[in-house]
Amino acid sequence: LPDAVQPIHYDLRFTPDLERFSFDGIEKIKVDVKEATDEISVHINDIAIKHDTVVFTPNEGEAAKPEVITYKPKDSTVTFKFPEMLVVGDGTLELHFVG
Repeated sequence: LPDAVQPIHYDLRFTPDLERFSFDGIEKIKVDVKEATDEISVHINDIAIKHDTVVFTPNEGEAAKPEVITYKPKDSTVTFKFPEMLVVGDGTLELHFVG
């Protein structure tokens, strides 16, 4: 993954559905934006992200939603491209998913 955004802490919550053998999840990743960028990439595997739930909130500044979400199945990654450069410093990427 690119070095511009580094994870600091992961907060994962799962709600299992034992009848369907699936789960809903919420992930909050505290990150350090080390250099100006308009993208964040994360690893994924066998989950579907609920696109309308993805948001990056910097500690200083306003929340932003990605304008483009690109899956790269070969690399097991997804990249969120934001409309403007992210503020350098700490922030949180939140997303909801199903698996």
